[in-house]
Amino acid sequence: MPPFHLPGGLLLLTMLGVSWAQHEVTVEQGPLYRTIGTHITIWCKVTGDQGASSQFEFSVRFPSAPDRDINIVSTGDPNFSYAKFSKRVQYGDIYVERVSGDHTVLHIGHLQEQDTGEYECYTPNTGTNFYGTYSAKTNLTGEDTHTTHSMGPWGMSRGHGGFLGAQGMSRGTEDV
Repeated sequence: MPPFHLPGGLLLLTMLGVSWAQHEVTVEQGPLYRTIGTHITIWCKVTGDQGASSQFEFSVRFPSAPDRDINIVSTGDPNFSYAKFSKRVQYGDIYVERVSGDHTVLHIGHLQEQDTGEYECYTPNTGTNFYGTYSAKTNLTGEDTHTTHSMGPWGMSRGHGGFLGAQGMSRGTEDV
């Protein structure tokens, strides 16, 4: 008997390439605060059983319609975009870069204020079973850096009256 022994069924399944790894989608953790008019990126990765051949789809939910997904762009369907984004996708202002089989980056060439929302990266299930998570979400806020800011007794407020909570005061660097 060899020093390492797999039970017959397990050995057969391993030889056939059967895997128990869970499918998990992760996206850049937010909230993300980015400057209007700049090029921004949001990365999305998948790990697990089908990561290397995943199709990636990006959509957004706007604050004005939080229950409605608006399709932006997909690695597998050139007609995936809804009308709101189709021209920007067609002209290359919005696109997906496939870094590797399991890693993509959503690019928005010129962030607009109306791009603010909850972004979702989704990888459609291509198997017969569901094992894991197939989407991940992050919040993106487009900000005008020309707006005046002042410090008041309840936190940092914007010149046009909007309130930036403590969360808005601790920002990471721009994605460029």
